[in-house]
Amino acid sequence: MEPTPTARELRQTSNLMYGCFAATEVLGLVAVVLVVYWGAKELGGFAWDGTGLQFNWHPVLMVIAFGFLMGNSIVIYRVLYFMDKLVVKVTHTILHVASLILIILALYAVINNHNESNIANMYSLHSWIGITTCALFFFQFSLGFAAYAFPQFPQSIKENLMPIHRFLGTTVFIMSIVSMISGITEKMLFKNSDADPYSDLPSWAYVGNFLGCAIVLYAIGIGLLVSNPAFKRDEHIAYMRQQNLNSD
Repeated sequence: MEPTPTARELRQTSNLMYGCFAATEVLGLVAVVLVVYWGAKELGGFAWDGTGLQFNWHPVLMVIAFGFLMGNSIVIYRVLYFMDKLVVKVTHTILHVASLILIILALYAVINNHNESNIANMYSLHSWIGITTCALFFFQFSLGFAAYAFPQFPQSIKENLMPIHRFLGTTVFIMSIVSMISGITEKMLFKNSDADPYSDLPSWAYVGNFLGCAIVLYAIGIGLLVSNPAFKRDEHIAYMRQQNLNSD
């Protein structure tokens, strides 16, 4: 049976969504690879001994947690529209739990390093934005887990909380991007020296700049997937139902 114009339009929209998602995933993976390379090769490597090498875990874990994992948790309801909603909800929760664990480790890495090196904590704009982002994430996670992980929670409250849950999730993601970009800039300014000036764009500066660009482009891709109303899960569910009716 020839598909209806609406069905063709929804199929094209689905193809566009997955094309955008694939490009966004590539950018996210590029950011992860770059931040690992940056820490391993340009910043001296990794350790867990309170030194500056322990600090290098901080950007790696934050980019993976707040960037790649959280970005995917935001768009998962759209790109996995063909799966049962409960399965998607469980996957969404697992991504957030993984993010939570990595964020805690990242915070410990930098705070312990500062304490061991007699460096003050919470003095820079990056740290203020970052700790506020973490606090909002912990609040968002706790509220979402309490409201949506337990079936006993009143349905009316769940429905009223959903706009807040979505708003906070988007806000935390945007704030995390700002925090990551400011953190990369701050780290490169600290690494700047007369012998190896940032203005000469040494290799560590190139990698840091490309890392920041990859993070911003990844965030734009997530924004496109979230903001386009045609990509909503309900639209695709309606299309699938129509396909089933046509096949009958």
